[in-house]
Amino acid sequence: MGVKLIIILLIGILLSNGVYASEFTITSVTKQSSGTPYRGDSVSYKGIIQADPNNFCNLIDCSVSVQPGSYAGVVSDSGTGSATELSAGITQEFPFSITGEGSGPLSTNLIVSCKTKWNCVGGGNPSHSYPIILSFFYPGDGTCTTSKEKCEDYGTFLKDDACSCPHPPKECRPNGDRNDLDEKGCQSYCGNKIVEKQYENCNNCPDDVGKCDGTSCILGSECEGKYCVHNICNALPYRVGDNYCDNNVGETCKNSGSDCACGTNQRCSNTGVCETFCGNGVCEASEQGICKADCQWCGDGTCESSESCSSCDVDCGVCKKPTKDEELQRNTQTKDVQTKQTTQTSSQQIGNSNPIKKEQKTVSLFGKDYNLTTIILAVIALIVFLTAVSFLIYKKVKSNKKDGKKHHIEKKEHDEPKVIRCEKCNKKIDGDSKFCLHCGHKIE
Repeated sequence: MGVKLIIILLIGILLSNGVYASEFTITSVTKQSSGTPYRGDSVSYKGIIQADPNNFCNLIDCSVSVQPGSYAGVVSDSGTGSATELSAGITQEFPFSITGEGSGPLSTNLIVSCKTKWNCVGGGNPSHSYPIILSFFYPGDGTCTTSKEKCEDYGTFLKDDACSCPHPPKECRPNGDRNDLDEKGCQSYCGNKIVEKQYENCNNCPDDVGKCDGTSCILGSECEGKYCVHNICNALPYRVGDNYCDNNVGETCKNSGSDCACGTNQRCSNTGVCETFCGNGVCEASEQGICKADCQWCGDGTCESSESCSSCDVDCGVCKKPTKDEELQRNTQTKDVQTKQTTQTSSQQIGNSNPIKKEQKTVSLFGKDYNLTTIILAVIALIVFLTAVSFLIYKKVKSNKKDGKKHHIEKKEHDEPKVIRCEKCNKKIDGDSKFCLHCGHKIE
């Protein structure tokens, strides 16, 4: 009887302890993935549970889940204890994962549920939860997650305004071929008013680089070389070979001989200035007395044809004083020359007159030959005679007209009645009146 009683008491104690000692605790939940996940990514976690140290019955078939929705995984068979039986005071790790959806953050709960062994009658199936908040990135969250997002939808990437491009100097071109394409899908472009020499030139992007040299223009700002020379783009402020010599901007005979060619008697100096020079065959005013190659002057060491001992004894030597015999001989030669010149002059005059006589011509008139000179003199005399006669006739006609006019005036004065006036009042009165009809004055 005593042994049976003891066994019954022990069974009762075990049963009572199993009912009230079958709980466990979720001690911690730790995220295993580093960084902030993006919507749709699976995030790994590790949960740890511990059976109550006072348990007299074991926990079996524990599992975890996440609410709402996401699949959580199962109890790992690693670590202390058994996956199917967890005795008092033993801890166990539970790996699980969560996938965030929507426009986070996501608030959810980890649920751990276990079954009790046969000796925990009445203990039920204990279950506990642990709150979890999962933060993740998503389109429109204000952050450009370049591993998932770009400036526009492209391939597997989603558009996010946070990935917009700074325009200018870049614009959204996720499929662009320039090396400066960034992680947002932005790259530089032709038309941003910035010269990207590694991609652009005056041919493929004149809007940024400027027009090529030789292209028509109005302003220098249009050109790559920044100069518009006579409506043509150029890298220098002047163009060689355009038939313009732009001295005011540095074009000279030295750097542009075709446009700024020097004159016939000039040459281009080392400084690019056209200048005359000694040896050009022209005696300039500045070369007098210093340039023997171009100029001649008394004292240059050469007796020129225009110089003599009397005009330039420096070059031609001092004139020698002639002796009396030389002087007499020179005078004699001078007289002979003068006589000869006089004789030649007279001979020429006589010789010139004879041909005139020989060359006199005759003219046939009315069957007779007349000397041409005689005819000319006769014509001149006739013209003079006719002129004199015409002049006399003119004078006679003019005199007659004058006499007739004078006679007409005198006759007119005689025919008009004589006007008599009163001596006192100066009024007109008749010639036969004895008294003035106006004032009564007696007319004598």
